Amino acid sequence: INQSSLGQSQGSMFGPLVIRGVGSELNRFFLEGIPIEYAQHFFGIHSVISSEFISEIDVYSSAYPAIFNADYGSVIAMHSVDEVEKFGGYADFSLLSSALLVKAPTYKTSFVNGEMKKETNGYFIVAGRVGYISYTIPVVARELGLYMRPEELPQYWDYQIKYRHNFDTRNSLTLLAVGARDWVEFQNEERNPSEYDPYYGDMQLSMDQQFFTQGATYTYR
Repeated sequence: INQSSLGQSQGSMFGPLVIRGVGSELNRFFLEGIPIEYAQHFFGIHSVISSEFISEIDVYSSAYPAIFNADYGSVIAMHSVDEVEKFGGYADFSLLSSALLVKAPTYKTSFVNGEMKKETNGYFIVAGRVGYISYTIPVVARELGLYMRPEELPQYWDYQIKYRHNFDTRNSLTLLAVGARDWVEFQNEERNPSEYDPYYGDMQLSMDQQFFTQGATYTYR
Protein backbone atom coordinates (compact mmCIF):
# COMPACT_ATOMS: atom_id res chain seq x y z
CA ILE A 1 0.00 0.00 0.00
CA ASN A 2 1.42 3.39 -0.89
CA GLN A 3 0.62 6.81 -2.20
CA SER A 4 0.91 7.58 -5.86
CA SER A 5 3.86 9.54 -7.22
CA LEU A 6 1.54 12.55 -7.47
CA GLY A 7 2.33 13.26 -3.85
CA GLN A 8 5.45 11.27 -3.06
CA SER A 9 7.59 12.71 -5.84
CA GLN A 10 7.44 16.08 -4.12
CA GLY A 11 7.82 14.75 -0.60
CA SER A 12 4.22 15.62 0.19
CA MET A 13 1.74 13.82 2.40
CA PHE A 14 -0.86 14.27 -0.33
CA GLY A 15 -1.48 11.72 -3.05
CA PRO A 16 -4.15 9.13 -3.90
CA LEU A 17 -4.03 5.83 -2.02
CA VAL A 18 -2.80 3.10 -4.37
CA ILE A 19 -3.28 -0.57 -3.43
CA ARG A 20 -1.72 -3.17 -5.75
CA GLY A 21 -1.59 -0.66 -8.59
CA VAL A 22 -5.34 -0.02 -8.79
CA GLY A 23 -6.49 3.58 -9.29
CA SER A 24 -7.58 5.37 -6.15
CA GLU A 25 -11.02 6.08 -7.64
CA LEU A 26 -11.81 2.37 -7.31
CA ASN A 27 -11.12 2.24 -3.58
CA ARG A 28 -14.21 2.00 -1.38
CA PHE A 29 -14.43 3.22 2.22
CA PHE A 30 -16.85 1.93 4.84
CA LEU A 31 -17.58 2.83 8.46
CA GLU A 32 -19.28 -0.03 10.30
CA GLY A 33 -20.53 -1.28 6.93
CA ILE A 34 -21.89 2.14 5.90
CA PRO A 35 -20.38 3.48 2.65
CA ILE A 36 -18.36 6.68 2.88
CA GLU A 37 -18.52 8.50 -0.46
CA TYR A 38 -15.10 10.11 -0.07
CA ALA A 39 -12.51 9.78 2.67
CA GLN A 40 -10.74 13.15 2.67
CA HIS A 41 -11.68 16.81 2.39
CA PHE A 42 -10.34 18.26 -0.84
CA PHE A 43 -8.14 15.25 -1.57
CA GLY A 44 -6.02 15.41 1.56
CA ILE A 45 -6.56 18.47 3.77
CA HIS A 46 -8.26 16.43 6.51
CA SER A 47 -10.04 13.11 6.89
CA VAL A 48 -13.83 13.21 6.91
CA ILE A 49 -13.81 10.77 9.84
CA SER A 50 -12.17 11.77 13.11
CA SER A 51 -9.21 9.54 14.00
CA GLU A 52 -10.46 9.54 17.61
CA PHE A 53 -13.75 8.06 16.36
CA ILE A 54 -12.00 5.02 14.85
CA SER A 55 -10.78 2.01 16.82
CA GLU A 56 -9.28 -0.06 13.97
CA ILE A 57 -9.15 -0.34 10.18
CA ASP A 58 -9.25 -3.45 7.97
CA VAL A 59 -7.86 -3.23 4.44
CA TYR A 60 -8.89 -5.80 1.82
CA SER A 61 -7.01 -5.78 -1.46
CA SER A 62 -8.90 -8.86 -2.72
CA ALA A 63 -11.24 -11.62 -1.51
CA TYR A 64 -13.63 -9.11 0.02
CA PRO A 65 -16.20 -10.29 2.58
CA ALA A 66 -19.71 -10.71 1.16
CA ILE A 67 -21.00 -7.72 3.14
CA PHE A 68 -19.23 -5.37 0.70
CA ASN A 69 -21.13 -6.92 -2.20
CA ALA A 70 -18.96 -5.91 -5.15
CA ASP A 71 -15.58 -6.12 -6.82
CA TYR A 72 -13.80 -2.86 -6.07
CA GLY A 73 -10.16 -1.92 -6.32
CA SER A 74 -9.82 -2.28 -2.57
CA VAL A 75 -11.96 -2.01 0.55
CA ILE A 76 -10.98 0.08 3.56
CA ALA A 77 -13.30 -0.93 6.40
CA MET A 78 -13.21 1.34 9.44
CA HIS A 79 -14.55 0.33 12.85
CA SER A 80 -15.64 2.93 15.37
CA VAL A 81 -14.98 3.01 19.09
CA ASP A 82 -17.33 0.51 20.75
CA GLU A 83 -16.64 1.00 24.44
CA VAL A 84 -17.03 4.15 26.51
CA GLU A 85 -16.46 3.77 30.23
CA LYS A 86 -16.29 7.43 31.26
CA PHE A 87 -16.84 10.95 30.00
CA GLY A 88 -14.07 12.18 27.73
CA GLY A 89 -13.25 13.91 24.51
CA TYR A 90 -10.76 15.46 22.13
CA ALA A 91 -10.28 18.94 20.70
CA ASP A 92 -8.00 20.35 18.01
CA PHE A 93 -7.80 23.99 16.91
CA SER A 94 -5.67 25.45 14.12
CA LEU A 95 -5.68 28.15 11.45
CA LEU A 96 -7.23 25.67 9.01
CA SER A 97 -10.00 24.09 11.05
CA SER A 98 -11.27 22.99 14.43
CA ALA A 99 -12.29 19.50 15.50
CA LEU A 100 -14.15 18.29 18.56
CA LEU A 101 -15.16 14.87 19.89
CA VAL A 102 -17.25 14.20 23.00
CA LYS A 103 -18.09 10.77 24.38
CA ALA A 104 -19.92 9.63 27.48
CA PRO A 105 -21.67 6.54 28.85
CA THR A 106 -25.42 6.50 29.49
CA TYR A 107 -26.94 5.11 32.68
CA LYS A 108 -30.05 3.46 33.99
CA THR A 109 -31.23 3.27 37.59
CA SER A 110 -32.85 0.39 39.35
CA PHE A 111 -33.73 -0.55 42.92
CA VAL A 112 -32.20 -3.61 44.57
CA ASN A 113 -33.27 -4.44 48.13
CA GLY A 114 -34.67 -0.95 48.47
CA GLU A 115 -31.45 0.73 47.37
CA MET A 116 -31.00 2.66 44.14
CA LYS A 117 -28.42 1.15 41.80
CA LYS A 118 -26.89 3.01 38.87
CA GLU A 119 -25.31 1.14 35.98
CA THR A 120 -24.32 1.85 32.39
CA ASN A 121 -26.64 0.81 29.58
CA GLY A 122 -24.86 2.29 26.57
CA TYR A 123 -22.99 5.35 25.35
CA PHE A 124 -22.91 8.14 22.79
CA ILE A 125 -20.10 9.68 20.74
CA VAL A 126 -20.38 12.94 18.81
CA ALA A 127 -17.54 14.24 16.62
CA GLY A 128 -17.13 16.90 13.97
CA ARG A 129 -14.79 19.24 12.16
CA VAL A 130 -15.34 22.62 10.51
CA GLY A 131 -12.88 24.31 8.18
CA TYR A 132 -12.56 28.08 8.09
CA ILE A 133 -9.76 28.70 5.61
CA SER A 134 -12.04 31.20 3.87
CA TYR A 135 -11.94 33.35 7.03
CA THR A 136 -8.33 33.05 8.18
CA ILE A 137 -6.34 33.00 4.94
CA PRO A 138 -7.78 36.30 3.56
CA VAL A 139 -6.79 38.02 6.82
CA VAL A 140 -3.21 36.73 6.54
CA ALA A 141 -3.11 37.64 2.84
CA ARG A 142 -4.31 41.17 3.60
CA GLU A 143 -1.41 41.66 6.01
CA LEU A 144 0.93 40.64 3.17
CA GLY A 145 -0.65 43.14 0.81
CA LEU A 146 -2.64 40.56 -1.15
CA TYR A 147 -6.34 40.13 -1.75
CA MET A 148 -8.15 36.80 -1.83
CA ARG A 149 -11.86 36.25 -2.25
CA PRO A 150 -13.16 34.08 0.63
CA GLU A 151 -15.56 32.13 -1.60
CA GLU A 152 -12.64 31.00 -3.78
CA LEU A 153 -11.05 29.09 -0.90
CA PRO A 154 -12.01 25.54 0.18
CA GLN A 155 -14.80 25.26 2.72
CA TYR A 156 -15.77 22.04 4.45
CA TRP A 157 -17.26 20.36 7.49
CA ASP A 158 -18.17 16.88 8.70
CA TYR A 159 -19.87 15.07 11.57
CA GLN A 160 -20.11 11.58 13.09
CA ILE A 161 -22.72 10.54 15.65
CA LYS A 162 -23.00 7.16 17.33
CA TYR A 163 -25.44 6.01 20.00
CA ARG A 164 -25.68 2.55 21.51
CA HIS A 165 -28.35 1.29 23.88
CA ASN A 166 -28.06 -2.06 25.65
CA PHE A 167 -31.50 -3.39 26.50
CA ASP A 168 -29.92 -6.23 28.48
CA THR A 169 -26.82 -8.42 28.29
CA ARG A 170 -27.98 -9.99 24.98
CA ASN A 171 -29.81 -7.28 23.06
CA SER A 172 -28.54 -3.90 21.88
CA LEU A 173 -29.34 -1.24 19.29
CA THR A 174 -26.72 0.99 17.63
CA LEU A 175 -27.51 4.13 15.62
CA LEU A 176 -24.87 5.76 13.42
CA ALA A 177 -25.01 8.93 11.33
CA VAL A 178 -22.17 10.32 9.19
CA GLY A 179 -22.00 13.29 6.85
CA ALA A 180 -19.65 15.75 5.17
CA ARG A 181 -19.65 18.61 2.70
CA ASP A 182 -16.91 20.27 0.59
CA TRP A 183 -17.49 23.28 -1.63
CA VAL A 184 -15.54 25.99 -3.44
CA GLU A 185 -16.22 28.46 -6.23
CA PHE A 186 -13.73 30.26 -8.45
CA GLN A 187 -14.43 32.90 -11.07
CA ASN A 188 -11.77 34.74 -13.05
CA GLU A 189 -13.16 38.25 -13.49
CA GLU A 190 -9.99 39.71 -14.99
CA ARG A 191 -9.49 39.83 -18.74
CA ASN A 192 -6.32 38.09 -19.84
CA PRO A 193 -3.82 39.88 -22.11
CA SER A 194 -4.32 39.33 -25.81
CA GLU A 195 -1.36 36.94 -26.03
CA TYR A 196 -3.08 34.54 -23.59
CA ASP A 197 -5.53 31.91 -24.72
CA PRO A 198 -8.98 33.58 -24.57
CA TYR A 199 -10.42 30.24 -23.53
CA TYR A 200 -9.31 31.02 -19.97
CA GLY A 201 -10.53 34.61 -19.97
CA ASP A 202 -13.75 34.10 -18.04
CA MET A 203 -12.92 30.78 -16.45
CA GLN A 204 -15.26 29.57 -13.73
CA LEU A 205 -14.86 26.59 -11.45
CA SER A 206 -17.26 25.32 -8.84
CA MET A 207 -17.35 22.18 -6.71
CA ASP A 208 -19.91 21.04 -4.19
CA GLN A 209 -19.81 17.46 -2.99
CA GLN A 210 -21.52 16.06 0.08
CA PHE A 211 -22.94 12.91 1.59
CA PHE A 212 -25.23 12.10 4.48
CA THR A 213 -25.85 8.52 5.48
CA GLN A 214 -27.29 6.69 8.48
CA GLY A 215 -27.46 3.15 9.76
CA ALA A 216 -29.15 1.14 12.50
CA THR A 217 -27.85 -2.18 13.82
CA TYR A 218 -29.67 -4.56 16.12
CA THR A 219 -27.39 -7.07 17.84
CA TYR A 220 -28.38 -10.27 19.61
CA ARG A 221 -25.76 -12.28 21.46
